[in-house]
Order: sequence, then C-alpha cells, then structure tokens
Amino acid sequence: MEQNGNGEIQKKAIILSVSFGKPGVRRKIDSSEVEVDADKDLIHVSKEILSCEEYKAVGKLDAALRTYLMQKCLPSNKFFRRGFYMLPLPLISEVDEEVLKFKAARVGLIDVFLSVYPERVEQDKARLRGQFDQTDYPIAEEVRRAFYLKTRYLTLSSPDMLKGASAAIFARQEEEDAPFWQEAREEIGTTLRPAMAGFVGHLVEKLSGANGEKPKIFRDSAVTKLTAFLEAFEKRNITDDGEMLLLVQRARAIMVGVDPQTLRENGTVRETVTKGFEVIKESLDGMMTTRTRQIRLPD
Repeated sequence: MEQNGNGEIQKKAIILSVSFGKPGVRRKIDSSEVEVDADKDLIHVSKEILSCEEYKAVGKLDAALRTYLMQKCLPSNKFFRRGFYMLPLPLISEVDEEVLKFKAARVGLIDVFLSVYPERVEQDKARLRGQFDQTDYPIAEEVRRAFYLKTRYLTLSSPDMLKGASAAIFARQEEEDAPFWQEAREEIGTTLRPAMAGFVGHLVEKLSGANGEKPKIFRDSAVTKLTAFLEAFEKRNITDDGEMLLLVQRARAIMVGVDPQTLRENGTVRETVTKGFEVIKESLDGMMTTRTRQIRLPD
C-alpha cells in the first residue's frame, strides 16, 4: 500500500484514554442455598441488584460515547487495547468539547439514579426476599463515588525528558522505534479503508438490491454514517493516504445535494449514486490489505 507523507504519525495524533466506572450490580449467592443435582463446588450463583432503567441509562450513555469516539478517532480497535483512541490533532478541540458534554450529561443521569436509589432498594427488598442483604447497598455518597468517567491525553513520541537526560539513549530509542512506527502507519491506513468499504458496500446493497433483487428499504443511517465518514476523513487521514483521498473526494462529489429522502423518491438520482458507488466499491475491494498488531500503553 503506497501512501504519501513523512510518516511521522506520532506527531499528527495523540492518544485519548477513556475509562468508565459504575457500582457493580452482581452479587454472589451461597451455593449451599441452591438445590441442584450436582457438586455444589462447581456451581456459582449470583443475583442482580438495582435492575432499573435509571441505572441502565448511565450505561447507555457510556456506550454512546464509545460509539462517538470510534467515529471521530481512528478505527484502531485491533491496534490499541480497549479504552485507547488515536485522536488526530485537528479533531482535539471538537472531540474534547463533546466529551465534556457527555460528562455533564452523565452527572445528570447519576443524579436521577440517586434520587430514586432508596426506592429501588426497597423494591429489591420486596423482590429478592430471603436473598436481600442490606450490606449490598452502601449509602448514596458511596454509590456516587463508584461512578466515574476519566479521560487522559497521552503523547505517542519519545519523551523530551529522555533527550535532555541522554541524547545517545534518545537517538537509539528513535532508531529502534522507526520500524514500529512504519508498521503502525501501514496498520492505521488499512483500518480506514475497510471502514469506508463497509459503509459503501452497505449503501450499494440497499440501493441496488442483492443478487438481482429489488432495492431494499434503508434507514437514514446508511447515508448519514457514510457522509459523516467522508466529511471527517481528511482530519483523520494522518497517514496521508492519497489513494483513499481521491476516492473520498469522488464519493463527496457523488453525494452533493443528496439526502436519504431524495434517494428514496428520485429513481434517477438513486441510479446515478448506485453506479458511482459501485465503481468506488470495486476500487476499495482492490486496495484493501489486512494486518494487525496491538500497542500496549500504560494504565
């Protein structure tokens, strides 16, 4: 895969680390209290407490934040471990502002949960009956402290302090890191291509129908997710993938003035868009390669 640029991707992005926490809602039950025809040493039983919509709402918001970060940051799930996102420098302010909004919304949902917490404890007492244990339910302030959403920004380059401490060690580290960053550069490039191929392939299938069938009914997201990818591509293209950029520009030109409703109602536009993206799909299919390696970053 040939790409242009100087390859110094570690100077074009940072790592955003995001970690979530909530009070646990699973508790063990003594297996001696369960009647089964089996060796009870092999039986592990648990109960669920605080099973309520107010608690689940926090988890749903966390999932929405993860989805947002995967859309804005580089699609590097196979490259970084869970919770680390490679964030291109041009998107830092935009993403940080959105993360702060998620944090504020999360605090609001936690407040709602805590406002009904005593009531939910009483409901558990009635539902769990003999398995209810008051010690499973700490005071509200302890519960609040168990909720957290932490973010950290981490750099990818060798620390400047190392250079100041020993120029020789710094130079050796830079030399040893060079092959790694070249591999990382190739890996990042290959993640954007399948992402676009997925959006394009899905839209083509919905517009043209599979195996000669009639075009299928499609959701707005089949279009909006693709257009969002196209709009953000140049800011995410830290590997300077020229081949992909040309396809993205071609796709943008096809989608000028096109929205989901137009595709549903205007057969001519639908046919033009379908043919255009079929050509793009063929190009993407021929470009893609797959290699993976995971980077381990400090907790």
